[in-house]
Amino acid sequence: DGSLARLPALESVPDLIKKFDSIAVNNNIALTKKPVQVSVEKVGNYYRYIYQWAGTATYKDFVRFVFSLSDSRIMSAFKSCSLVAQTSAVIKIESQIVVTAKD
Repeated sequence: DGSLARLPALESVPDLIKKFDSIAVNNNIALTKKPVQVSVEKVGNYYRYIYQWAGTATYKDFVRFVFSLSDSRIMSAFKSCSLVAQTSAVIKIESQIVVTAKD
């Protein structure tokens, strides 16, 4: 499967998370909690990492951030994502992302 071949190598996960962090900041996401690893699970020849993070932004900036992740080919998925209105313009974001890496 072509998508499995594009998975990052195990040793590149820290760099991928730094890139995730950078994309968030470049899209006006004010990180209140930088991505922190909360678990890792071995599944066959792959490792599934769960990272938790939080921030605030406008809804428009959050949507831009999600598109930027896709455009940058960041191989990740949202396990959970909560968007709560703080003010009429700002949302609070609490999320967990999944990063799968090959051994």
